[in-house]
Amino acid sequence: MIGDPTRVCEVLVGLPDVRVLGVDDIAGGVLVVHVEQSGDRPPCLGCGALARVKDRETVLLVDLPCFGRRTRLAWRKMRLSCPFPDCVMKSWTWIDERIAAPRLSLTDRAGRWATFQVGCQGRRCPRSHASSAVTGTP
Repeated sequence: MIGDPTRVCEVLVGLPDVRVLGVDDIAGGVLVVHVEQSGDRPPCLGCGALARVKDRETVLLVDLPCFGRRTRLAWRKMRLSCPFPDCVMKSWTWIDERIAAPRLSLTDRAGRWATFQVGCQGRRCPRSHASSAVTGTP
């Protein structure tokens, strides 16, 4: 049995190499789970040196419901930079497509679930349901 509350949250979120930073529990509203990557920081794409964290940006993604509640994943993405000023790679964003592909508003698992529901089940989502899944509005 897991006793550490942070590790319990990480197991419930179910994403690899992710650290749960906190949860916003808005009464009667959306559950927002704040996460960031926790794996080994990638090397510079230009020279292979250990990258430095330059900045952090939070991206809000629609995720699968959690305990029957609408859920958003607030992914605190890291912008990395090369420590060497003469390197061709100045800075880049650390992406993890296991969480979400760049410029998408759904997590990968929410997108897979929606694809399964529409494609494999041969059903069509009602227009109002489909838009609320993407925008988060009822």
